[in-house]
Amino acid sequence: KKADLFAKKLAKFTGIPRVTLCNSGSSANLLAMTALVDLYGTPKNSLIVTSALAFPTTVAPIIQNGMIPYFVDVDISTLNPSMTRLRELANNPKVGGIILAHTLGFPYDEKEVVKAFGEAGKWIIADCCDALGATVDGVHVGTYADAATLSFFPAHHISAGEGGAVACH
Repeated sequence: KKADLFAKKLAKFTGIPRVTLCNSGSSANLLAMTALVDLYGTPKNSLIVTSALAFPTTVAPIIQNGMIPYFVDVDISTLNPSMTRLRELANNPKVGGIILAHTLGFPYDEKEVVKAFGEAGKWIIADCCDALGATVDGVHVGTYADAATLSFFPAHHISAGEGGAVACH
């Protein structure tokens, strides 16, 4: 009962209507990616864009799904990849999708990333494990992506000792 109540409150807080709890943020990333690879029919060995300033829990699902991580460098002042570079990659036919973390709560322009990848017919996962409560233009991170992931590990904003969530529309 408490887990269901927490999921409902989390959905209300983030503005993302469907929240499914799981055992960890790592598993949330794996669940989100596996679902989107299946939904979009992403071919094996597709390039999946992620930040060079990535977490192992963002990279592992790429490999676990038979895809190839494509690392992009970050701007040291924002800890985020360049939008110019991300737009180029969105139009690359070898790229199947993107999983990008809002690193240390420093949000990237998720709306623009979603626009670029969405227009190219590719999926987007916003890893919000470090950014619960962060916003871009007053909108919670994860709102625009196909799926947003959260972690409740002690190093994150809400600690349950363990646990994670996948949020989607």
